[in-house]
Amino acid sequence: MQKQPQIRSAPFKQGEFDGLCGVYAVLNALAILYPDAERAFHRHCFRRLVGHIVRHMTPSTVMRGTGPRQLWTLIQLAQRLVRQELQCSLLIEWAKAPFDRDGPARKACGDMEVVAGDLI
Repeated sequence: MQKQPQIRSAPFKQGEFDGLCGVYAVLNALAILYPDAERAFHRHCFRRLVGHIVRHMTPSTVMRGTGPRQLWTLIQLAQRLVRQELQCSLLIEWAKAPFDRDGPARKACGDMEVVAGDLI
């Protein structure tokens, strides 16, 4: 008698095999700030953010995830993409310096205010 293959009860999810949660955090923030943006914009951002990780960060970033400084770099890249692709401004202001000595990146990027708007 042949054994039936065992089927997984739940599909794999982002994060089970990779550390791209920082990329998804940035994409989800952009989706909230710019709800009218086309899905193609988000796909373009995903490609650019992952491409940046592959070219400029350590290979372990893909497996273990982004640290606070790496996340800040991805946010800055997203800020430029918003300006170029959507012709909008994305202003990020920190209540305190994001990487001061009070703790790891102000306790993982705390005290941040994000303002989205059209370029004037």
